[in-house]
Parts: sequence; C-alpha cells; structure tokens
Amino acid sequence: MTSPQTTGELLLAALPRLRVSTLAFVAGSREQVQMVCAEGVDEIAARALIKRVAEAFMLECEVREDIILRNRVREIADGPLIGRFLVAPVRNEENRLLGILVGFREPDDHEFAARESRLCVRTSHSLAAVIASSGDTLTGLLTAEGLHKRVASYAANAAGDRGVLLYGNIDRLSMANELWGLDTGDKLIGAVARQLQKVLLTHRDAALSRLSGDRFAAFVPSCNLAEGRQIAEEMRVAAAGVRIATAVEPLSPQLSLGVATLRTGKHGLAHTLAAAENACKFASSLGGNRVELHQEGEIGLARRRDELMIVNRLRVALDSGRFEVMGQPINSLLSQEDERRYEMLVRIMDEDDKLIAPGQFIPAATRYQLLPKLDRSVISQVLMRLSDAARRPGFVPLQASFNLSAPTLSDACFVDWLAAQIDDSGIPGKWMTFELSESAARENLANTQLLMQRLGAMGCRFALDNFGAGTSALGQLRTLDFSSIKIDSSLVRDMLTDKRAESLVRAIASLANTLGLEIVAEHVETPQICMRLIEMQVQFGQGFAIGRPARLDKIIGAVAAPALARAG
Repeated sequence: MTSPQTTGELLLAALPRLRVSTLAFVAGSREQVQMVCAEGVDEIAARALIKRVAEAFMLECEVREDIILRNRVREIADGPLIGRFLVAPVRNEENRLLGILVGFREPDDHEFAARESRLCVRTSHSLAAVIASSGDTLTGLLTAEGLHKRVASYAANAAGDRGVLLYGNIDRLSMANELWGLDTGDKLIGAVARQLQKVLLTHRDAALSRLSGDRFAAFVPSCNLAEGRQIAEEMRVAAAGVRIATAVEPLSPQLSLGVATLRTGKHGLAHTLAAAENACKFASSLGGNRVELHQEGEIGLARRRDELMIVNRLRVALDSGRFEVMGQPINSLLSQEDERRYEMLVRIMDEDDKLIAPGQFIPAATRYQLLPKLDRSVISQVLMRLSDAARRPGFVPLQASFNLSAPTLSDACFVDWLAAQIDDSGIPGKWMTFELSESAARENLANTQLLMQRLGAMGCRFALDNFGAGTSALGQLRTLDFSSIKIDSSLVRDMLTDKRAESLVRAIASLANTLGLEIVAEHVETPQICMRLIEMQVQFGQGFAIGRPARLDKIIGAVAAPALARAG
C-alpha cells in the first residue's frame, strides 16, 4: 500500500507500532470518532469507552501542548482501573486544536513508556498533515484534489489496471438540514463517511473523498464494473444503518450511487467522475437509495431503454389492474389432508392481454423500487376475492401464502396497512401465511419482529423462505417465530445428482422435524424427487410435479365445487 493519505489509513498503520489495542482520532467537535482496533477487540465497547474519556482529555489538551500519559485511569475515585491511555493533541499550522489522538491499553497490559510517547507525538504530527492535505475537517477524507493525486499516482504505476470510480450523494440531505439544522446534517455526513470507510477498508489502495456537501467519491483499483456495483451496494446498505437522534425520531440516511469504469488519458478522472455522477443522478431521479451503472455506447442505452419500458408497463398494470394473481399448490407428501394451500404468484399482462412471466419484470421492479406496491396489490386483490368468495354458500377455505420483499418489510407503515386490510376483509388470519427470506428478515429485523407480533396475534403464520441459500438462517429460526421453512429450490432441484445437496435436504428435514416446524420443498419437478422427499419425511412439496400455477378465480371455483355439490 502507498504511504497513508487518509486518517483511517494512518491509524491502521500506527496501531501495531504503538502496540495499543485501540487507536482513535477524536475531532474537535467531539462528534467524529475515527477508530481502529486490534484483532479480537470489542469495537462497540471500545468506542463507548473512548467517547466517555474523550471530553476530559480534549479539555486538557486545549490548555496544554505536550502529550498526556495516564497509566492508571479510573472512572471514579478509588474505583477499578479501566485502562491505560496515551493522548496527543493534533494541531494545525496555526496551532488550532483539530482533535486528539487516543491510544488505549487494557489495565493488565504493560505501561506506556517513553518510546510510545515519542511515536504518538510523531503520529499526531502526521495526522495533522493528513487532515491539512485532505482539507475536510468534518470527515478527515480526501478532497477532490487529494483524490485526483491518488488516482494519478496509482495509474502511473498500475500497468493499465484501471479500476472503477463510485460517486454518491445523500438523498434529501437538504430536507434534514431544514428540519433539524446544519449541526444534525453534519453529524449525518460524518456518520455516513465512517460507514463508507469501513466498507473500503478491505480493498487495497481504495481512496474515499468528500467532494463537497453531501457528495462522496471513491476510487477502487483492480476492480471491474460488476465488482464495483457490489461494493456500491455494500456502501448503500452501510449508510442506511446510520441512526442520528432528533427530537422526534431517529434520522436514517439513504444513499444514491453511480459506478463508472475509470478512463485513461489526461482527463480520465474528470470524464469518469462526470459519468459516475450522471449515473448517480439517474439513480436519484428514480427515487434514490439505489445504485446505477454507467455503461458506454449502445449497450447501456438499450438496457436502460428496455428497463424503462418494462417498468412503465408494470406501473400501468398495477394502476389499471392489468395483472393476474395465480396460485401454485403446496400439497402434503405424507398424508391426504383436506386443507388446500397455495403460494400466490403474480403475472402482468401486456397490451395484447398476454401474461408476462416474473423473470421479465421482477428484476426491474426491484431496481426501480416497485416491489412494495406490487406486494400490496397482490395482497389486496387476494383478500378482496377471498372475501367475496367466503360469502357464497359452500365455500371451502384455502391457505394463501404471500411473499414479502425486503423493501416491503422496510416500510414502517406496512404492518398497520396489512392489519387493517385483514380486518376490513373479514378473512381469518389463520388462512394466511407470509413468506420471508432470511436476508430480508435480517435486514429489517425490528420491522419483522413487529410484523410477527401483530399478525401472529391475528392467527397468521410465517415461513422462512429459501432456507439453505443464506449464511445465517439458523439464527433466524432462533430469534423469529417461524412456523414453517421452505427448502431452497436449488438444493431440491439438484438432490438426485449432487450428494451434498441431498445431505443438506436430509439435514434440514431432520432439523425441522426436531423443532416441530412444517417443512416445504420447493421446485419438486419430477416424481423421482417427490419420492426421495417422502423417504426423508419432508411434509410438503411445491413444484410442477405437484401442480402448476393456476388463476386465482379457477382455484376458488375448484375448492368451492365439492361443497356446492354436497349442498345440492
């Protein structure tokens, strides 16, 4: 790596030399704490400790210029030792205090000595120089000029390896400034900057810059456009995790980002920055909180044109009711139960009333933030049709399963809306199951817990979807009240030819039976798969070998027919 040019890089480089467990820079505003920790250190606890002691050390550094060494620090008189601290003021050329450099060791670690004191002073001088070169005292990041130098230095030694440039801005920051003041806006900017730095720490030679106001840019070398998109998504999610307290409710930012491949030549950075900015503006124009790629030439234009056409068709379909709800049966594999279960699916119709498969519009609906509207439309239509059917003599109830997307779960108003819809329809909650993926539940844990609490009290059930595809689904079984799990389709599809897939399906079935959970296998496409699942004691199956999707009206008519015949 090149010599440190950001405060984060400098702290990382100095941590092992100072032999401390935690090293932090606390800005003069006290709100910004940039911190690095040795392996195994509890970062949350370390940050809380640094914040507790920073105020006293900052006040002391305002009246003295030499280093502060405290090898026996207690929070109260005669209380237990909380640690050893080495603190140096960080001052600019005008001798104004920019902040303090704080090194921390555990109480049972060895005492700070003269050598560490000298190293700490030199590090504080280097830190002042870095801050001066960046020109951004709020975040400690590079300026546009600093970013240009970093990219130019890398390009001169990279043998043609170009990398990508990411351009982002905080959506609607001006509104936050107007409602809560500039100080709150600055806290938001600083918190977002820290989150973006964390994402980039694992990317060698990456550089992060605050261009101005709410605008950030990052250069990531040795990276293609697809990888750049993934990094941008990580940055978007990280920024969304920020919470800034206000007098009413916590303020959470959203980030729009554009990604472009770095161009070569004299004006490469300027052209790339403009391209990434245009992609970012396009992301903002679509509602923000999203990532867009800049693609050169006809391919990029064609892709965007096709997506906009699909999105427009979907919007028209939802607004005019030109969509069809269908249901795919979920049948018992081990018994002849009477209860009919169906997963609700959606198809939209084109101008010629031809159905369009989900694979053609779901990706665009995801990118253009239409999934919440789509989920609500499906739920509303199913409840309306079931409510009408339930009034007819002889109607036999059915169990309807609905998929809830991550954007839907993130909507704080969704739970109230859904509870009201169920109440107004008169449909018992026990007729409904809501399917959530592990990733959607994890990203929106608080809203998911509220959903389960409110709707569970109404009798609704919940299924953990795509089980076996995620990395921490077992944790969700422990923390959330699921009544059933659905084995990911990729495992079921491959179980006859892939021993590992078969073993995983068998283990999941055993786990579900042990926990008393219902288990559903998706993508049961052949009788052979069906028979193997029965051998494993998998309770339910869904797929073409069980039944193909059918229109909701046909399903309602089919379940009503036997009862009507008996009534006659």
